[in-house]
Amino acid sequence: MATTEDELAKKQVQEAVWTWSGRVIVLAVVFGFGFFAAWILWGVGLSGAPPAPRAQEPSGRH
Repeated sequence: MATTEDELAKKQVQEAVWTWSGRVIVLAVVFGFGFFAAWILWGVGLSGAPPAPRAQEPSGRH
């Protein structure tokens, strides 16, 4: 009787560990893809972001 309860408890712990491991892996993949997409789309990947245009100084001053 005690062994079946121990086996049941062990199985429940294993299922909980696998469940949470899967959740952590999915979360890591989602965040990893998000960072990669942001790096490619907004950071322009390996070449870096293009330089910002320089503001022109007003020419009306003498």
